[in-house]
Amino acid sequence: EKALKTPNNQRAMTYLGISQVHSSMGNYQLALDNLDKAEQNASDDDFTTRSNVSLERGKVYVLMNEDEKSTKQFEQTIQSQ
Repeated sequence: EKALKTPNNQRAMTYLGISQVHSSMGNYQLALDNLDKAEQNASDDDFTTRSNVSLERGKVYVLMNEDEKSTKQFEQTIQSQ
């Protein structure tokens, strides 16, 4: 949370990083919550961040054994490229 308060912070990328930490620790719902925040803070024309959010969300769903949701996220990532 301290990182969010630093000057020149890129909030979307910070939330994306926080989600990756939670995912690696097995805190999948917290990872998804932070991915939602990352997506909310990404500008509409920031296709790279939006693609990364979708990709990471797909990875979390794989870890949660949510095959349909993960496939949907991976397809969304491909379409955004």
